This record gives sequence, structure tokens and C-alpha cells, in this order.
Amino acid sequence: GYYNVRLRLVAHRQTPHAHSAKLIHDLYWPDLVRLSVDVTVAAPVRRAIDTQLLIRFVKLSLGEKVSTARRCSDALIKVLLFEADIKILTSLLVNQRLSEEHLLMLLNWTHVTAEHIQVLAGDRKWSSRYAIRKALVLNPLTPRAIAASQLRYLTRRDRQAIHTNPNTSVYLRRCIERMGDGKRVAIAQSE
Repeated sequence: GYYNVRLRLVAHRQTPHAHSAKLIHDLYWPDLVRLSVDVTVAAPVRRAIDTQLLIRFVKLSLGEKVSTARRCSDALIKVLLFEADIKILTSLLVNQRLSEEHLLMLLNWTHVTAEHIQVLAGDRKWSSRYAIRKALVLNPLTPRAIAASQLRYLTRRDRQAIHTNPNTSVYLRRCIERMGDGKRVAIAQSE
């Protein structure tokens, strides 16, 4: 009947999984988040915890979502990544379990906002990754200055592919041409 006992039973590896799954329903949110990323907890129990967290997610306040984003598991990252509030994305960027694939999903999301893109482009850790730089340039919602500043870090082949892409803005095409890559594309196409 004591909360601490239930918490320790769920965390203990020797507790049968069926018993742990029953006790999960009575645990508080912060303890569930902590247990969901604890590798000493059995994998089936962690999956059950993730399921419980996803069920309870809709009832969270903004502050709870922000604090959860800093240390949550992959299952919650995939949900929190698509939240509208920028504070949540800012907290997610320091999460150790966040990966480049998650951020590429965000940049390719149809409802991504310019604010999300600006926060990501301003992050020192993630904005230096090649795939993120390329996705920032390719996203039409990326502010022109940010997209143009990323061009110099891309390979010549990628800049030429971006130049020939019909969805590329005229501004970016001119920036690529000033770098000398657009002229090579135009010459190759005329030959």
C-alpha cells in the first residue's frame, strides 16, 4: 500500500512483469519518466511505462511537458517533437536521447513553423550537423538568411542539386551562382 514500496517493486528487475505492469498505474508522472529511461528496469516494463506515459500525456501542463522533454524516452520524444510551443523544442534539444533522425522528421513535417526552424538553426550542437544543414536549406520555411548561411557548408554536388531543384527560391539560386556552382550547372545543362 505504500507508494515507495510500489515504486521500488516496479524498478526491481526480479519483480514479475505482470505485477510491475499493474503497479505502474499508481505511479506519479516524474517517477514514470525517470523509470522509462532507467536501463536497470526490464525492457517490457519500460515499454509498459511508455504506454502509460503516452496515455497520460494529454493531461499535462506546458511546464510538465517542458521538464519532461529534457529527460524523456524515445516514445515521448516522438510526441513532444511535434508540439507547437517553442519552449518544448528548446528543452528537447538538450535531451541525450534526441537524435538527428528526430530533427530531420521535424524539419520535413508539413506543419513545422519558422520559429521551430530558427530555434534549431540557432542550436550550436545540432545546427553543425551536415544532414541538418542540408534540410534547413531545402525547407521553404527556413528564413533566407539562415538558408543562405548554410550553403557554404554543403558539398558542391548538393549545392548544384539544390540549384536545379524547381522548388528552390530565386534568392538561394543566386547565392549558389555567386559561389560559382550555379554557372557550372548552367554550362552542363546547355551542353
